[in-house]
Amino acid sequence: MTFDRPWLLALAWLPAAWAFFFWKSTPRKTSLLLKSLSLVAILAALALPRITTHPERVALAVLVDTSASVTPSDLSRASQITSNIAAARGNRTGVNQWMRIIPFARSARAITSTEQGRTLRLASTAGEAGRATDLEAAVRGAIAALPPERIPRIALITDGHETRGSIVRAAWQARQLGVPIDTFALAGRARGALRLESVRMPEAVFAGEPFAIDLNVSTASAFQGELELRAEGNPLGTTSVKLAPGTTELHLRANLNTPGALPVSITLRGGASPPSVAEPAPAKVPAEKRAAPAIAQVTAEQDAVRFEQPISIRRPRVLHLSGNDEAADEHFNAALGAAQFEVERATEFGSRDLSRYQLVVLNNWLLDKVRPVDQAA
Repeated sequence: MTFDRPWLLALAWLPAAWAFFFWKSTPRKTSLLLKSLSLVAILAALALPRITTHPERVALAVLVDTSASVTPSDLSRASQITSNIAAARGNRTGVNQWMRIIPFARSARAITSTEQGRTLRLASTAGEAGRATDLEAAVRGAIAALPPERIPRIALITDGHETRGSIVRAAWQARQLGVPIDTFALAGRARGALRLESVRMPEAVFAGEPFAIDLNVSTASAFQGELELRAEGNPLGTTSVKLAPGTTELHLRANLNTPGALPVSITLRGGASPPSVAEPAPAKVPAEKRAAPAIAQVTAEQDAVRFEQPISIRRPRVLHLSGNDEAADEHFNAALGAAQFEVERATEFGSRDLSRYQLVVLNNWLLDKVRPVDQAA
């Protein structure tokens, strides 16, 4: 037991001395004794006693990889390992251990009621969330979930095929915090014939502006298939590719007209892709050799590789300084709008921050009217 205000305990003798002083003169000795003990108890309470107990000595977070790279047989093995850990935890009589099962892929998720039936049966993470593996985020999330004042531990069940983050960095952070990590290796899926070594794609472009996507693909044998480009799940175009054994560098060009943050995905698969319903006319997506030094985060399957990254699309802004009537500029402004420009028409220069614009148009404008400071801007 410890006290936050131990100096108050030094005053505990005063009630005892008061009771001793009045003991012979008072006929109600029981009442005097109770009052004295009450004052001692009040002083002890004001000293803020603290008792640290450890009824739950171990706090264990079991991280289970449920990404697309984990096979059904591996999921069965992971479920068996987790069940054995839970059974060992329950066999320690008299000690209620803390344990949480955390499935993860691109990010951690809650275990479902279906998986938590009478027997634990973990399932793959569905959808896009299961097409990546972030071991670093899983470990860091598990550390944050561990309750305080317990002995922390992490059990990591994975095939080790991470596509995001860095498990080395997460392991170093866990070591600094004194959290040991026990690993259980899963076999995982066999590496496919294709491998996407790197991708270079811009993070932001202007609407209607062509942008380049550079790919670096390696294959162990000759490969023939299709390269498909999509934005928000809508096809932008496909092209046939033939890859020789080794590394091939490909180059794509595309443009997007919808402002906002759009997820752009590239899929290289063997054979012909099935036709889509009500598919718009595909854009031409030429492929040619070009360097691609950047590191990509991809999802690999047996006969296909896929990469996805959001791109910020925004309309370029134009400041139209016009000396004409507004009606005379109607068609010109409409032409700028059709070219994906966001037009701001003004008849005075004013105090504008020109860094907000990509283009300044002076239409029938006398430069002599522009102040020197505005000319410099």
